[in-house]
Amino acid sequence: VLPARPIRPQPLVYILTSLIVAVVVGMGLVFLVEHLDTKVKSPAEVTRLLGLTVIGALPVMPETKEITGVLDPITVGSNPSLEPYHLLRTNLGVAWGGAPAKYILVTSAEEGEGKTTVLSNLGIALAMTGKRIVLVDADLRRPQLHRQFGLARSAGLADLLAEGNRDPSSYLRKTGLDSLQVLSAGLSEAQASPALLLGSDRMRQVLRNVGEGNDIVLVDTPPVLYSSDA
Repeated sequence: VLPARPIRPQPLVYILTSLIVAVVVGMGLVFLVEHLDTKVKSPAEVTRLLGLTVIGALPVMPETKEITGVLDPITVGSNPSLEPYHLLRTNLGVAWGGAPAKYILVTSAEEGEGKTTVLSNLGIALAMTGKRIVLVDADLRRPQLHRQFGLARSAGLADLLAEGNRDPSSYLRKTGLDSLQVLSAGLSEAQASPALLLGSDRMRQVLRNVGEGNDIVLVDTPPVLYSSDA
């Protein structure tokens, strides 16, 4: 008996089979990419992976040709972009309890992650409460703090560390807020050996001297994955 229709090809079967294979392969690729992606994408992941409480989630500042990201201290009072830093300041206060930290170190894993911007804007938020704040640029390899505030690079931390007993207050630079000052990285040729400078007893003495008469000292350091002096 001759068949009434061809046994092959069967377009409908082929189409359904192809769709099923495509879905299975696509889902497999999605799971593979997700498994290989080790980036931390949310505060909840930080808490799950590290067992630490997240004290603030900060926005990404818009990029420009200049190294900015710091909020203008003159107009910052009416700038809603500072609100996340107000929240960070408040959360830090809760974490400190009745004993506020005198020295705060700010760093990052890699370059370009915004540590200097965070330090600068947190310093502004703290200074707006009337506290006396000093920002110290201890990233002697790639100093950027002076540029955040539109300051020319001048003598600073490296010079203090290399030249012996000098008064750190004479190296502090004023900003747009009366209670916020900056100690830049400096100009000394001794910056060629930052690990030796930052690990010295003189560094501890400079920080103690800078802290005298001020409420909080925030220190900007190199990224931890690239520098022995971080």
